[in-house]
Amino acid sequence: MSSGFEVPNTPGDFDQFQAVDAVVLLRSLIRHLFVRFEMPQYWDSVWFQEGDIDYAQMEWFVHVASGQSLQKARGLPLVFTKQATHETGQAPGGLTLFEAMRWGQLRAMGAGRELCRQILHTPAAGDFNNDASLCLPLFRLMIRDAECHAQVAGALVEYVGLRRLGQPDGERYRFQRKTMRALRREIANFYRAYPHATWERRVQVVETVRPRTRKQRIYNWPAMSTVDSFDQVDSGSVWWRLFELRRSHLLESEGRHLGHCVGSYIGACLDGHSSIWSLRSFRGEAQRWEAMIDVHPNMRAIVEVRGYGNSKPSPDALEIVRAWAKRNRLTF
Repeated sequence: MSSGFEVPNTPGDFDQFQAVDAVVLLRSLIRHLFVRFEMPQYWDSVWFQEGDIDYAQMEWFVHVASGQSLQKARGLPLVFTKQATHETGQAPGGLTLFEAMRWGQLRAMGAGRELCRQILHTPAAGDFNNDASLCLPLFRLMIRDAECHAQVAGALVEYVGLRRLGQPDGERYRFQRKTMRALRREIANFYRAYPHATWERRVQVVETVRPRTRKQRIYNWPAMSTVDSFDQVDSGSVWWRLFELRRSHLLESEGRHLGHCVGSYIGACLDGHSSIWSLRSFRGEAQRWEAMIDVHPNMRAIVEVRGYGNSKPSPDALEIVRAWAKRNRLTF
């Protein structure tokens, strides 16, 4: 393994009494010897893998530890953009290196955090072998389709994987130019024809992907009482309104107008992990959906701001979000 730089520290400088656990001690020694700059926690998984040693991952560790970009590392299993590299560095703790890479790739493609979390619970989390022909087209479809719910991401990935692997017709199955509606119908027919016990939970999940009936339950949750709404008229006579969405049907409507999966955040809102806010502009009688803002209530931090189709909102919209965040002392 060629690192391309000298070890910044020596074993003699290491304080061996700083940890009593052998794993923690080894992790500390590795970082002492190689790391010149702060690195996310998921990099530690490189040195504690089960099975065969992956020397390529160790090379990437040394490459990044020297201050170089992961994007320029040799032999990566996927093509990394600058945005994907940045998002990988922001991946949550508790992931392996490959899972963090998948997280960064999905976030750069425009996926919401909840959709990313669900995909990381599937075999596609650390398997990049079928990306070009299978995973990436499926991910793009899920991100693009406003009717796709994050809760069923696992069912979609698992189903396409089963078909690909030959259960049944796997060798003939190709994922090309499918719509979400066609995929939902295909999934329902597949599980009805093969109702094995091991797939029972997936069958229940897949039911939620079917077209909805007119009668559906509406969920409510408490307001984030420590954060106020925002109203402002700018010099161009545009009225800006920023307010919290506290009903399930309002989240679904927001997703339809903005063309993304904010409707899948209902569970996170009910659990108190997310507070969703809508930014809209009014020019006369014309109303425009500008952005969706996801706030973490406990951390009082804005974790996501998305415009139409998961794009970046306009500069004017971002300026309103910054002013609102400053007024309510939210981290942005």
